Amino acid sequence: ESADMRNWLARSPCRYARGTKFKKTAAIGTLLWTGFSAGIVAAASVLRLGARGMLLCIAGMLPHFFFYSLAYIVILWYLYHYPQSEWNAGKTGFVAIMILAGIMTEAYLNPGIVKWFLKLIC
Repeated sequence: ESADMRNWLARSPCRYARGTKFKKTAAIGTLLWTGFSAGIVAAASVLRLGARGMLLCIAGMLPHFFFYSLAYIVILWYLYHYPQSEWNAGKTGFVAIMILAGIMTEAYLNPGIVKWFLKLIC
């Protein structure tokens, strides 16, 4: 194994692609994949449970979806507008706070919301 190969393997794909159009492609691909996967989950839940399945999906995404979406938008906005947009400490702090808020609400509030909703529809 050559030194060049070890050096290349040590780099992450995003770091290796710095300065290329990979970031814009990654942002678009991420949006497409997110939409596709959300559609698959929604369709499966509707096929299995009907309209209640879609409502269960919505209940399962509340309230943490709001926080994750804000962090997701900031990251994708940066990736899509790179190199005109620069990453800074403010964006890092905002994304970290939104992800932490999403984790906390998903862990502590979401189970109660889903239990309440299941009692309501069953």
